[in-house]
Amino acid sequence: LTATNVAGSTPEFLITRNYEIASGEMFSEWDQKLGARIAVIGKTVIKNIFGEDDPLGKTVRINAIPFKIIGVFESKGLDSDGIDQDDILLVPINSMLRRILNQTYISTIYAKAESKKNIDQITAKIKMALRDRHKISDDAEDDFTIISQLDLENLKAETSELFTRLIVGVAAISLVVGGIGILAVLLISVKERTREIGVRRAVGATKGDIIRQFLFESILIGLFGGCVGVALGVGITLGAVAWGAGNLLLDLNSIYIATGVCILIGIAFGL
Repeated sequence: LTATNVAGSTPEFLITRNYEIASGEMFSEWDQKLGARIAVIGKTVIKNIFGEDDPLGKTVRINAIPFKIIGVFESKGLDSDGIDQDDILLVPINSMLRRILNQTYISTIYAKAESKKNIDQITAKIKMALRDRHKISDDAEDDFTIISQLDLENLKAETSELFTRLIVGVAAISLVVGGIGILAVLLISVKERTREIGVRRAVGATKGDIIRQFLFESILIGLFGGCVGVALGVGITLGAVAWGAGNLLLDLNSIYIATGVCILIGIAFGL
């Protein structure tokens, strides 16, 4: 048994979802009307089921129903949400409805606009067409939901902004806590090294020399904490990538800024 994403569509799937055929062919409009038991699959499905073998002409079973493989999609990799777009098995929409789902309605429809400028206009036309098709009166609410690419982009922007604010808040609290930790360490250090400070003053060290010594130690503590944090962050990210969680985006500027902030915290709480 192998789990994969099984979907039903029309030949226009290639256009609306930006897929291309690598080998074999896409099913036709006639295949769709007949509800033919044929399928087009992605590279991940080939790897999971057939390994290195050529899948064209072979059969896969969906709910014990045999489907002949007639085509293979070009590899698309992961989308922006980290979903494997090659883990797909596509059959004609009527085959999906009649043979697999045993239903007469379609749950999802994809449409593609020629230009980003036309999205709102096309969305309005689709809404009118669906309301007319569903025989919805003017005063009744929609029994469907339309989500455009603009809606998704706005949602992602809002989510990203909220996440950024959360991260900034957590980082600010962490910096304050870390600074207080540095301050506590220095206070204990001063108290335990009173005799050392007295000896240094006796041999000619000025008050400024003593302050600079502890300030230097404070900076070292902050720098050490920053380096440990950067190492942990990179290590956790590499571990997540190794487990297939996405790609590593290493921003050196962020590392430099984080290290600089840690040094500034050491200076601020060491004075």
